[in-house]
Amino acid sequence: MPLIFYSRMYNRAAEKRKAPSLEDTDNGMHMLVVRESRNIGNEALLEWLASEDGKSFYQRAAVRMHEEVPTPENLSLWISSLISRDRLLGYVPNNSSPLSGSNLGDFFYILDGWQPTNRLQVCELMGFSMRRALGAAYILPTGRQGRAPENRLCLTQECHDTAASLLDTLLPGIHPPLHPFDWLSDQYWRMRLGGIDQGTAWRMCGELAGKENSGWNSDEWVFA
Repeated sequence: MPLIFYSRMYNRAAEKRKAPSLEDTDNGMHMLVVRESRNIGNEALLEWLASEDGKSFYQRAAVRMHEEVPTPENLSLWISSLISRDRLLGYVPNNSSPLSGSNLGDFFYILDGWQPTNRLQVCELMGFSMRRALGAAYILPTGRQGRAPENRLCLTQECHDTAASLLDTLLPGIHPPLHPFDWLSDQYWRMRLGGIDQGTAWRMCGELAGKENSGWNSDEWVFA
């Protein structure tokens, strides 16, 4: 069956009704990769992932992540697709320390096209980080008046559940040990999930890391 047929099938109207914020020209292929993440027998998909066309597809996704302000659902789908791609291509977590000193730094290198041997591990750890950020979000009340807490990531129930469910189906059941700079990854995702663009989030994370290295307590940082 042609690969483009699979893509269109997973971009069908029923999927869009369940998650309207996932309506996007590329999301059909991302959803296909996620759904097929444990099907190493899909030779057509494996061939496409390893091809120049497949590489260009993920490079385009990385550029969009840099240049756009995606919805929380799209951010969750994209990181889930990265995890699924690397699993299908045979990468395994190697339990190594971050090459740049933090998982966030390694993740940015991956988005820029660098393909380190620990890339699946980094993407999985960044997926756990996004899940922690989603878990700490304030769920906006439905159908009644309510004031959202200040300095909290605020999401609708539908938005939260769609983004969280994508990660919950992929991530291992046992949470890995935290790296000393994983708090920075969590803050990054709170900013991105809250609608802050990539450049601003990266700059703010750099400022936070500098304060941390100076003995500043990361718990004092207030998300706005």
